[in-house]
Amino acid sequence: MYRNQSSVNRKRLKSPPPKYRHPLSPNSRVLKTLRWGILLDGTINRQFVQGLKSCSRSLLVGIACQDMNTAELHAKEWDIEKVYSSYVELFSDDRIDAVYIAIANSLHSRYTMKAAQLGKHCLVENPLATKVCEIIEIERLAKEKNVIIAEGYPYLYHPQFQAIKQEISSGCIGDVSHMHGIFDYQANNNNATESDVLADCGALWNVGCYPISLMIALMSQCPQTVSAIQQTGSRSEDTSTVGWMKYDTVMGSISTSLNSPTKTHFEIAGTNGRIHLHNDWCYHPDHCNQTNSFELIMKGEPSKKVTVLNQDLYRGEILSFEATVLDKKPSLVTLQLSKKIAAVLEAMYESARLDGVPVVPQLRVNSERSNGVPVVPQLE
Repeated sequence: MYRNQSSVNRKRLKSPPPKYRHPLSPNSRVLKTLRWGILLDGTINRQFVQGLKSCSRSLLVGIACQDMNTAELHAKEWDIEKVYSSYVELFSDDRIDAVYIAIANSLHSRYTMKAAQLGKHCLVENPLATKVCEIIEIERLAKEKNVIIAEGYPYLYHPQFQAIKQEISSGCIGDVSHMHGIFDYQANNNNATESDVLADCGALWNVGCYPISLMIALMSQCPQTVSAIQQTGSRSEDTSTVGWMKYDTVMGSISTSLNSPTKTHFEIAGTNGRIHLHNDWCYHPDHCNQTNSFELIMKGEPSKKVTVLNQDLYRGEILSFEATVLDKKPSLVTLQLSKKIAAVLEAMYESARLDGVPVVPQLRVNSERSNGVPVVPQLE
């Protein structure tokens, strides 16, 4: 059940009628404002909520959490009207148009499918899914139910990404020959919740996906082959991964770890120069109000600091999502891109299992649902 935070007595209200009308169906209202519900399993993403509340065409109206007390505390802090006792109850409320899914990584695809099945637009924290077959099913549901589903890689919506693409397109660093990315993040061993979160899907899916997704977005295609080696922890999760991506004329390499002090770095090497992103959070522009910039180094010239317009990281992501849903503009992070990212990471895990043998990323699976494509989960 949801609870009305504005009520003095916070009385329990009746559930909405079971009949659901799809928000974009001919008989329903024309969307001018997105009414959001948030799914979480613990700590709320404060930056996302702040970004959402700054967007004039979005309204945060509901929250669902496995722990009702936690949900009520967040609802009171952020003035969220409705608190739901389950994720599915939130999905079933036709007063919610879109959901932000920020729960355990391994549950993202499951609840995205259910939300789409009930006609909700979804903005999902990465990873959207850890298998290509799951994204194929999400893609099918999005088309069938006429909803927008986007994966949350906020830096791909940020002006910094566009500025880097423009520098590469201008030819100032020549032809790209190699890219290298690092994302290490050391978990707080005294924080059991954080350790559990990071163990869910391991280093590659938690932080390694950032440099990989940036490389794929810059190249606009999957590599021909990938290879990787890994170290695993006590729960069989990968704690460290080193991986390689081979294109026709470009090589990519990444390293990621949950055992090393936090560090991020991204470099693009060309035949005539380099681009460096090497601040403390290069995959999180505007983190802690840091100045957005990258270093441009061209052969025979002094290095140049390129400063990029500040833009709240999550606000940019939400504005883009609003434009896709409300104005029918193309999504900046498409399901096709999400599928490429998942295919590369799946192939890296397979390569590591084979002790580093190169593996070809697979964007397609057997179309018969009995042979790998998941059925939409039946959730209580």
